[in-house]
Amino acid sequence: MPTEFDIRLDTAGHDDRPFARWAGPTWRASRRLWCDAVSGVTSLCNPWGVERTWVDPLAALNWLATSAADGQAHSRWVGWIGYDAGRLFESIPTRAAADDARLPLFEFTFHDHGGDRFPMEAERVPVRDGPPRWNFTREGYRHAVRRALDYIAAGDVFQVNLSQRCTLGLREPAAMLYARLHERTPAMYGALLDYGDHALVCNSPELFLRVVPYPEGRHVLTRPI
Repeated sequence: MPTEFDIRLDTAGHDDRPFARWAGPTWRASRRLWCDAVSGVTSLCNPWGVERTWVDPLAALNWLATSAADGQAHSRWVGWIGYDAGRLFESIPTRAAADDARLPLFEFTFHDHGGDRFPMEAERVPVRDGPPRWNFTREGYRHAVRRALDYIAAGDVFQVNLSQRCTLGLREPAAMLYARLHERTPAMYGALLDYGDHALVCNSPELFLRVVPYPEGRHVLTRPI
């Protein structure tokens, strides 16, 4: 069953742009585009069911780009693309472990003032008290650091981004977690994308890309790099 999607975007002010906020609960989603990470099949859904599917995820993204360009001023597509989407463009090694989170490869929702919307569905947030679990032991992490240093010393790489995953219980809705994070550690760009059974909470000082108009043509900006 589709749910109400809670979408919130926050942008802190800087020299050429004031503080801005866009919240999605007032503009509930009327369409959802998502890609199954295992099969690659992409589905476009409306309140009545599946409207269209693509076998090629890149074809679906091309359709999305065209749809967004043709959109009206008071409507927008909002979503995210996972890191593993890079495998659509280049051949890279298989992931070391299975994706037990089972998230889509990418996911977008369409929001406007009119049209039919996904129905609201009250959901109870389950209480989980499990202790934090890490995918690295202390010794395993130290071993990975030593391997990274060996690769750097050998000249194979010049930088290694070594990350680890922490899993723990969530005792409150994602919106409450996002509000507290945004209040205590405000960053330049924040976002909450809550799809009911999963959510993304973002709070970053970095802007990926922004297209801005100039007298001599459009320019692409990135901050702070």
